[in-house]
Amino acid sequence: MIAIESKGARDFARALRQQFLNRIRERGIISGSELIRVHRVAQARRISPEDAVVILGLLTEEEALEILMEGSPMEVTREFARAC
Repeated sequence: MIAIESKGARDFARALRQQFLNRIRERGIISGSELIRVHRVAQARRISPEDAVVILGLLTEEEALEILMEGSPMEVTREFARAC
């Protein structure tokens, strides 16, 4: 089965990820060097930055999802968040 993702969904997922990274950086949860490490792991494994943060042990999955969905204008299910 081929997954077809609309431009709107891609843009939404990209915005969520950027907001997530900004939040954890601004709150001092990760340092600049850790942020680089998160990006490298995410790219190397072809996973999302929020998954990389969990794999690296910087946040739990629940913490990452909470920060990712924080302040979302709509209720987004965990399954959708994981799919992004």
